[in-house]
Amino acid sequence: MDPTAPAPGMPGSNQPGAWHDNLQQVLNARPVPDRWTRHREGIRVRARIVWSRDGEGYLDTVAFGWTRQLVLVRLDDARSQFRGVWIPVGDVQRRDGDG
Repeated sequence: MDPTAPAPGMPGSNQPGAWHDNLQQVLNARPVPDRWTRHREGIRVRARIVWSRDGEGYLDTVAFGWTRQLVLVRLDDARSQFRGVWIPVGDVQRRDGDG
C-alpha cells in the first residue's frame, strides 16, 4: 500500500465511496453576472434545480442576490460542490409569507 495515496473517501481518492462520487452538475446554473443586487437577510424562495443525474427537483431555500434575469440561491446539498448557484428567474418563486 502506498503511504502517500489518499485514503478512500478523501479528496484525490479514486476509491468507491469517495466524497466526490455523489457530486453532480446543476444543469440550469448560469455564470456569475458582472453586476447584481445583494440582499443581506435573504428572501425565502422555492428553487427549481436540474441535476445532471437526478434530474429536476425543487428546493426550499433562500435567495441572496439577483439581476433582471438571474437569482442567486443557497444550495446546501451534498450533490453540489458549491453552496450557492445562479439560476434563471423563471426557476425561482417566492414562498408564502414573504409579502
